[in-house]
This record gives sequence, C-alpha cells and structure tokens, in this order.
Amino acid sequence: MNIAFRRVALSAAVLALVAGSVVVSEKAPLSPAHSSPGQMAAGGVGAGRGTAVVAVTGPDGVRKGTALLVGDSQSAGAAGVPGEDTWPRRGLASLGYSVTWVGAGGTGYAATRPRSGNYLQSYRHGAWKLPPFAPELIVFQGGGNDAGQGKQLSEVSQNARQLAYLMHRRYPGSRLVMVGVLSRSANDGGGRRLVVDSMLAGVAEELRAPFVDPGGWVSTYGLQNDMADGVHLKASGHQRLTPVFAEHLARALEGR
Repeated sequence: MNIAFRRVALSAAVLALVAGSVVVSEKAPLSPAHSSPGQMAAGGVGAGRGTAVVAVTGPDGVRKGTALLVGDSQSAGAAGVPGEDTWPRRGLASLGYSVTWVGAGGTGYAATRPRSGNYLQSYRHGAWKLPPFAPELIVFQGGGNDAGQGKQLSEVSQNARQLAYLMHRRYPGSRLVMVGVLSRSANDGGGRRLVVDSMLAGVAEELRAPFVDPGGWVSTYGLQNDMADGVHLKASGHQRLTPVFAEHLARALEGR
C-alpha cells in the first residue's frame, strides 16, 4: 500500500466498501449476459430497459437494485446516442439495476472541461445530484479523458482513491465497482488509453474492488465499424457492447 493511499486514510474505510471483490480482465468472447445478484430487484421485478423497478431498502440502509454510475461521455451519451442507450447504463439495467447517473462528457478522475470539474472536484463542490439513499452499487466509469488530456497517472490514481474514500463515507453500505477505459488493443492503436486502463485496474486491485476491463474491446469484438469517431460508439456499437459489459460485470460481482 503506497504512501498516498495511506495519506487519505483509505486502508480501512474503502476496503469495507469493496470487501470480498475481485479483479476481472478476461477478454474472451462471452455468452449472453446471465443472472447476477442484481438481476432481480427486490420483490422479484426485473429491471430491463423500460421495466419498472421495485427497490427496497435493506436493514443495512442500502436500497437493493439501485446503482450510482459516475461517468464520462461513454455513459453520458455522445455522437447522437442518448445517455440511457449507452453500454454502461444499458448493461446495468439489463442486470436489474435502476441507474442514477452523474458526471459529464470530457471529464474524468483528473480531466476537466471549461464548465465541468473532474470527478473529485464535482463531488466536493456539490455539482452532482446524488441519491438520498445508499445505492447497492457505486460504479466508477472513466479514464478515457484522463488519457486524452495527458493527465499524470499519479494524479488520476490519487483522485480515484480519494473519490472512493469520500463515497464510502457518504454511503458506507454500498459496493464499489470500477470500469476501465474502452479502447483498441495494443497492436491496434490502443495507446495511452490502455496505459490508463491498466493503471485503473491496479487501483481497483489495491482497493479490492471488482474491475471490469474494457481495454482492447474495440478490437476483440470487432467494433471498428461501430465507432462514430476515435473513442465514441455509434448506436450499433452500444447495442453490441451492452451484453458484453453486462456479462463481465456479472462475473465481477459474483467473484468469477
């Protein structure tokens, strides 16, 4: 455990948030998404797209079947694709989670844009409308803009740890999950997006948080023609990637 990690007092608090989790980075082709602990919301009501969710608060104060997603344009929506149709949000919904999204396109753990701070700044300044209840999952998705803006890996990793600590103080019963950077493979131009993705995998491992690793997925799943630009998917790409993400997330949550 490094000095910066100790300095923000994460050793006890964040480990309590993510206890019992594993890192998942498998990139082999996957079968259709299957059931997970979150697939059926309380009361047995599924939460697929357009389906009502029955969320019940458990004795630990956590509202089952809910997820708080912190993200960038991959989950905010871009290139004409609305946020609710993005692969992170649809993947969570397909596993039974009612999703609250916060964040902004063009931002990240350290990355900013003119009218939006990075994740940590946005949290500290009260820019996000956070749920008044503790969600079952807190999902950090991002890193692509940190790569694109050339942010130092030390700043990105430190901010990710600090945000995890602050979220745990606010929602001590929630479970943290981290999602890396959607990119091409190393021999297909993955570049610095893969570097940041790998670093975030290390942060998740340090925090013992489940990590869903989309590094290389554009190449692995042949999504090159489903890209609207160098980093954003067309609607067809989001549709194709949704079950892939849902399967990886289900495996991560189940410890496989």
